[in-house]
Amino acid sequence: MALSALVERLVQLARSRSAPPPAAAPDNLLEEAVAAAASGAGGRARVICEDLLTRFPRYAAGHHLLGVLQAQNGDSQGALAHLVEAAALAPEWPDAHLALGNVRQLLQDAAGAEASYRRTLALDPAAAGAHYNLALLLRRAGRGDEALQALRRAHELAPERGDMTWDLVQALLTAGVPDEARAAAERTLALAGESADAHKSLGLVHLNLHEAAQALERFHRAAALAPADTEAWLHAGLAARELARLDDALTAYERVLSIAPDHAQARWHRSLVRLLKGEFDRAWTDYEARTLSETWPRRGFPQPRWRGEPLAGKTLLVHSEQGLGDEIMFASCLPEVIAQARHCVIDCHPRLAPIFERSFPSATVHGGHQTDDPAWLARHPAPDYQIPIGSLPLFLRARPGDFSRHAGYLAAHPAKVASWRARLAGLGPGLKVGLSWQGGTQLSRSRLRSLTLEQLLPVLRVEGARFVDLQYTETARERAHLESEHGVRLTHWPDAIADYDETAALASAVDLVVTVCTALVHLTGALGRPAWVMTPYSPEWRYGQAGDGMLWYPSVKLLRQPRYGEWEPVIATVARDLRLAAGARSG
Repeated sequence: MALSALVERLVQLARSRSAPPPAAAPDNLLEEAVAAAASGAGGRARVICEDLLTRFPRYAAGHHLLGVLQAQNGDSQGALAHLVEAAALAPEWPDAHLALGNVRQLLQDAAGAEASYRRTLALDPAAAGAHYNLALLLRRAGRGDEALQALRRAHELAPERGDMTWDLVQALLTAGVPDEARAAAERTLALAGESADAHKSLGLVHLNLHEAAQALERFHRAAALAPADTEAWLHAGLAARELARLDDALTAYERVLSIAPDHAQARWHRSLVRLLKGEFDRAWTDYEARTLSETWPRRGFPQPRWRGEPLAGKTLLVHSEQGLGDEIMFASCLPEVIAQARHCVIDCHPRLAPIFERSFPSATVHGGHQTDDPAWLARHPAPDYQIPIGSLPLFLRARPGDFSRHAGYLAAHPAKVASWRARLAGLGPGLKVGLSWQGGTQLSRSRLRSLTLEQLLPVLRVEGARFVDLQYTETARERAHLESEHGVRLTHWPDAIADYDETAALASAVDLVVTVCTALVHLTGALGRPAWVMTPYSPEWRYGQAGDGMLWYPSVKLLRQPRYGEWEPVIATVARDLRLAAGARSG
């Protein structure tokens, strides 16, 4: 919940309840202050409360209301003093402790806020707001399981509250229980009627299940009910993007930015759509919004950020970010900065370090994790500038013509390649094909990108082709089922998967890689080796929106779904083309 929303809940709390007053309480003044606050006259309400407390300094309800009003006015410290007093004067009053917890949360006193919420719930176990705000606190502290239980209880007590349902649905989808998420959203929609939050929540369930058309309809209904709801517009953009309605997605993101010009997520997603459309000169500046994410690694390097200044005579540190595939793809920019600078220090994932050392011999390569202490840099040439690797294209890839028509900028170990070729020869004659069929995670649209081996049977049964497992996830059960049920054997060499340098060598040794959208695409393309990529209808931005080629990797061929979710035509094309290639090899 945003801080503004938390303050609004404080005000609602003050309007909805009052403490049991002492015998001579000035009820009329309190009611006058509450009425002024309800009408938007917060300043007058505060004056009334201050006058009330001058005459009745031990009036708990007066301290409570004034604390809430001060929090609304941005004076959280002043609010804290009055709410502490209210809780002390009325220790058995749940609302005083709840409001105190909310202000402590505003002040980032997590332990104090949790204690206040726990006290509220000890006094009133049915206080839905306390369960809810405790859940938000626990979620921020990384205590996801506890947060989910608190959200479930809040929803059980107040299923009509759309804001609670929105957070519950997000938590349930993260936990991998979409059916429960759908039931919660539908319950709120039935109780709250035309609720923007309820429509949003159900839309999020549809989006998670890749029911993009239904999701878009829900988000549009939410936006119609609450035109200033940035979450509704943002998710409408995500749903439109999944349906490949790119202009509609851009319109939705522009709507978010018209409401909240500094909305980092809208800028980020706008960049991805523009990159997908090939509008690189308009996209890369927005792509920098990724660095504002809470999950983006804060590396702590003290050197100034490189912003395109001349590098002659300078040392540049280029450091890792995002995933292995991103590191490999953006490494296509490294030859250019290495050529411009006096020296480059390249920080990369440890699995990539041997490959990068071989491929960029004039640079200093450090293999480490993005969470490492930056003290390692003291052992290497002192940089004049630093830059995350994903920011290099901002200066080097402004238009399609800036992409190199390379034959491979990464190099596999020659002796390892020779060793793998010998092992491949032992499989017998025929085309040797590396295969990967699963990619991504739930957050990176795995269900849209992945296949099963049974779906790929038309490919796996092509005569004259021998397949080698290049899948990085555990595949033993699926391979065993394939062999027992269909008589098709997929060769699996664990040592090729455990060591990325070995993976690179095997990818260089096979005749062809056939894969879904995963890091193997980047590795094979960066090595300059041929790859056929089975691409979903709405692919990630790096694959472009049309065509069978990939700007980043000239050796990669894309085979795209003709319609949303339809893999059969793609698989049939791969089988046909593979049959032709295998026939040409044997002929």
